[in-house]
Amino acid sequence: MVVSHLDLTSAEELAGALDGSDFDAVYRSEAPWLVRFFRRRMSDGDDAQSLAQEALLRFLRVAPTTEIGTPRAYLSRIAVNLLRDRSKMARRRSASLHVSFEEDDAVAPSLERQLEARDILRQVDAAMQKMRPRTRQVFLAVRIDGMTYAEVRDRTGLSSRTIEKEMTRALDHINRIAAGL
Repeated sequence: MVVSHLDLTSAEELAGALDGSDFDAVYRSEAPWLVRFFRRRMSDGDDAQSLAQEALLRFLRVAPTTEIGTPRAYLSRIAVNLLRDRSKMARRRSASLHVSFEEDDAVAPSLERQLEARDILRQVDAAMQKMRPRTRQVFLAVRIDGMTYAEVRDRTGLSSRTIEKEMTRALDHINRIAAGL
């Protein structure tokens, strides 16, 4: 069994369900494709390897009990769902960073809070300027103008899938910047 790329608990989970040759064959044939799949769809490809492993683990958990006619299509669906889950988590994290306007803050914010807010605005502005134009356009339409994905699609002519990808890229980019704050 190939364990070099998986953590020990993941390998142990699979030990009872598959023999080593099944796992080895699936891993060797599908892992490179999955890594490329994730790298093409993520602005930060560093997590592609771990997402590929997670997709393979999910696939291999189901494979012994379910007959899968087209494994690559099944793996593709798992991978898309992982990306959607990741995007949802990024949106939740982004929402938790939202600062609501409170009258108490407007009355007399401290100099320290003013400087901190100004610094954050500069960093967000810099992050927005580093985004690709299409990514920035979609992000601003959804988050600033309050448009739905359907409205953005009608306005720009982009597909719904492209809009989802661009929003994921934008949120990943902003979350990386926010993590550095």
